[in-house]
Amino acid sequence: MLLIEEVKGSCTFAMLQCLDRPNRLAYVPGEIMELSGPGAAEALEISADLFRKRLQHARPAILAFTRSRAGKIRVDSCAFAGNASSFQEARAMVRQVDEARWALEVHRTNHPRHASIDFARRIVAALDARDRPAD
Repeated sequence: MLLIEEVKGSCTFAMLQCLDRPNRLAYVPGEIMELSGPGAAEALEISADLFRKRLQHARPAILAFTRSRAGKIRVDSCAFAGNASSFQEARAMVRQVDEARWALEVHRTNHPRHASIDFARRIVAALDARDRPAD
């Protein structure tokens, strides 16, 4: 069980950290939240072409990161699950992503397109706030 949690936490956290800020902000609504391209672009307040370009750069970076790390988790070298605070933070992030995806699906079935874009903007703003250094 410890290794499963290690993989979930470390992969999710590190996977997103391998991207620069603009590509991470495109990847989350585009891939994780599965928002349509035009909707994600509108939520990010960028052109659809720029959104597609960022997502086009983010996807292979995520795949390369995943491939380079596959099979490298060992019981004797847990970085996330071995450290309670880091593990808890990573686990909370995984839960937030799962809850956001579930909420987005419920939201999509009950609200018009513009409400979904507003919802995505709020998620992006929360992620963007985490990326910016504290003053």
